[in-house]
Amino acid sequence: MLGKSVGTAYPLSTLVLIFCLFLLVVRNNAPAMRPVIFLLFLAFAVITITDTIYDYQELHGLYMTGSLLDLGWPLGYLLLGLAARALYVLPESQVSARAEECERTAEQPRLWQTLLPYAWVLPVGLLLLFIWRRGGDPFLVTGVVGGAVILLSLMLVRQFVAMRELHSLYGNNDALASANRQLEVQATHDALTGLPNRSFLYRRIEQATHMARKGNIPAALLLLDLDRFKEVNDTFGHDVGDLLLQKIGPRLQESLRPTDLIARLGGDEFAIVLPATDAAGAIHAAHTLLGALDTPFLVDDHAFEIGGSVGIALTPEHGFDVTTLLRCADVAMYVAKRSQSSHAVYTPEVDQHSPRKLALISELRQAIVDDVLLLHYQPKVSLSSGKMVGVEALVRWPHPVYGPIPPEEFIPLAEYTGLIGPLTRWVLERAVRQCLDWEQAGLLVNVAVNLSTRTLYDPRFLSTVMDLLQVYGVAPSQLTFEITESTLMDEPERAHVVLTDLRALGVSLAIDDFGTGYSSLAYLKRLPIDEVKIDKAFVFGLGVDADPADVAIVRAVVAMARPLRCKVVAEGVESVETWRFLRELGCDLAQGYYLSTPLPAAALEQWARTSPWGLTGKVR
Repeated sequence: MLGKSVGTAYPLSTLVLIFCLFLLVVRNNAPAMRPVIFLLFLAFAVITITDTIYDYQELHGLYMTGSLLDLGWPLGYLLLGLAARALYVLPESQVSARAEECERTAEQPRLWQTLLPYAWVLPVGLLLLFIWRRGGDPFLVTGVVGGAVILLSLMLVRQFVAMRELHSLYGNNDALASANRQLEVQATHDALTGLPNRSFLYRRIEQATHMARKGNIPAALLLLDLDRFKEVNDTFGHDVGDLLLQKIGPRLQESLRPTDLIARLGGDEFAIVLPATDAAGAIHAAHTLLGALDTPFLVDDHAFEIGGSVGIALTPEHGFDVTTLLRCADVAMYVAKRSQSSHAVYTPEVDQHSPRKLALISELRQAIVDDVLLLHYQPKVSLSSGKMVGVEALVRWPHPVYGPIPPEEFIPLAEYTGLIGPLTRWVLERAVRQCLDWEQAGLLVNVAVNLSTRTLYDPRFLSTVMDLLQVYGVAPSQLTFEITESTLMDEPERAHVVLTDLRALGVSLAIDDFGTGYSSLAYLKRLPIDEVKIDKAFVFGLGVDADPADVAIVRAVVAMARPLRCKVVAEGVESVETWRFLRELGCDLAQGYYLSTPLPAAALEQWARTSPWGLTGKVR
């Protein structure tokens, strides 16, 4: 009899659990919890049906061990396990959101809790009324009723005071909880856009990598960098740029799943964590994010068209720690920028299997943003007067870990990843600003800046140059652009158009590293070139025992430049013999360590005022 009672209790208790689940659904409408609740419903339903059938068969002697009915229990328990796993995969913030709401609700007393202390008043009052009406000794009745009324009054007063104190305590607790929530939001969210910030992002990446390591559940990290946002900031001001970011953030967030996270890293860069997502899902999410940017953003009666580039890193494929994933996504993002394919998935080949290069790619962009790069200036001296006539701006990177990074190492990385555009703009702006500083100090100097292929053919470059010259009030004649011979010969017709527009602006133009390419002299005469810089490979050995081939090349370049009215600049002059030999050949300008190493701006100014090769000039 006891066994049958227990068997009957099993399905009844499961029905009670299902009813509790029903109450949970009514109270919890979070979309992220719906799969968990559905699996729990299904599990308990399977268990209830199995228990009911088992109880029926047991009562009628029909149950047989090993029948299909026995599959019901493991199936139900399997569904319970799947529900637990679904809950485990959910982001912590979504799982705990409802719990926090329940805690806040529990802090406030309900109506029945407020009235419960007064529930004894009614039965006590009825009892007193009964004693009064029953009669008896008047003195005793009066004493009992009077004492009870006095005690009742005192208790009501005390209860009233206690309730006021309790409500005051609840009010203070609410204020404290609200203040704590505000502090937590400020600590974990970006003040401008309201999106999660870097610290919040790191926690979510760690959670995703933990799931990848523990449960082999893939995840993806996306870095999104906005295109053309800097132009908006420079043209319309930071206030408009901030308003634009406030519109971009919510639109990007709306294009993601509820379980995904988007955070603002700073500037115009966003990071997106996609839990339980493989490479195909990450690429789909990248297309969705970029599609969200297609519609122009309206800010202050202006319509702004903003694009983006997305770099994708995956876990476990690319690593399990935050730093590695961020670097991989950063490298992939700049590969996407360079290839103009809008998105790219990180592959080991993009860093050429070099952890140092991977680190430098990631850190170079931050070095540009943080303004930690330096400009040094190497003088160009007239061979006829011995006087400095200009300088070449050369960028330097003092790395905090690796020390000074050679330009021949980080410039190719900038070219490869698409950072050469921001880097060139940084160099150009600092060079123009330095021109103004020197001019105000009484030093009128022409500054040469090197241009890459990507920068030369950037349709916005001409307007950038015009804006900088206008902002700093520097004459175009104080600026020279140096373009390598190979750049000009890759697309000669296009180069001719761009150089003509720059020359019309009033700046000077120079062909750098001349002699290392395959230039057609007939074509060069069509280009609006002011200077030809002979590559140092042909200059270094000039002088005593000079290579006849080098001498012939330098003579040919000088002879070619004369009818074209181009000045000839010799790079790599490192001895007095080379200096004298170039002067005899009729070369116009010299540049090299014999005259001066590249110097910081202050040291260059001092050199110009004190060196024999400086402003006074002295032919040697």
